[in-house]
Amino acid sequence: MSAPTIKSLLQDDGNETAQRIGFLLLNEFSLLAFASAIEPLRSANRQSGRELYQWVIASTDGTPAAASNGVEV
Repeated sequence: MSAPTIKSLLQDDGNETAQRIGFLLLNEFSLLAFASAIEPLRSANRQSGRELYQWVIASTDGTPAAASNGVEV
């Protein structure tokens, strides 16, 4: 069995439901790791011309979480 191609993964299969993904950010999280998780989802949405993925960002108390470099998300 061969691996799927990028083109085949981005083809419209008639499924209109985007995959929902949640990210729970804890204080001192790695901003690089977070960006590395979000960017492929954003890129896939852009390349496909439709919303394949949706994401929700949460923290334990509902306030912004501070990354290890001090940036708050």
